Amino acid sequence: MTTQPRKRSFRLKDYDYSQSGSYFVTISTFHSRHIFGRITDGSITLSPIGIIVESDWREIPDHYDNISLDAYCIMPNHLHGIVVIEGNDNSPPTTRAERHFGQPIRGSLSSIIGAFKAGVTWKARQAKLWRKAPLWHPRFYDCIIRSDLSLYRIRRYINLNPIVWDYRRNWKKRGESEVEFEEKLRVEYGVDGQSAYEVLTSDKVVKHRRDMTESCPDR
Repeated sequence: MTTQPRKRSFRLKDYDYSQSGSYFVTISTFHSRHIFGRITDGSITLSPIGIIVESDWREIPDHYDNISLDAYCIMPNHLHGIVVIEGNDNSPPTTRAERHFGQPIRGSLSSIIGAFKAGVTWKARQAKLWRKAPLWHPRFYDCIIRSDLSLYRIRRYINLNPIVWDYRRNWKKRGESEVEFEEKLRVEYGVDGQSAYEVLTSDKVVKHRRDMTESCPDR
């Protein structure tokens, strides 16, 4: 009998993801399929599925009294967003051993993202926009935002995502060098050099990657 390899978890072990905090999440499509829209001139035009994604993301606070959203960005094959949870910090943390059959805690980050992904998939299939399975990558990436400086940098990273994406794929066609692009960022957006490609947190750096699914190290 062969043993199936255990799936890697990107959550912090024994951390209570239902407690108060701001969380930067990246949720990707299965096999990084480009199904949410198309980037043109640094902005995205959403596909019909992308419209469902944005609508359901914006409606998350309607389903949870203690949840609010900060900056977000929908890209062709992923979504970046900041989820703010106002939890009960006076209650003891809930450990994995206290859950039933490993189910996520209600109101935790995992349960919120799971419900969001399931809702988008159901609506896309009801509208006959998606018949393949699955639509989403089975897991998502997150980091806990621990400072105002990290929050500022992550917001900037999210907001510049379409612009950097567009440049990385089309700079050769435009005959624009990376130096020229960075100068454009500095002049038009007040961004210095490589900071558009990074989320800087404490003493670590996460580089921008083409698939945009790098986990933030602010832990």
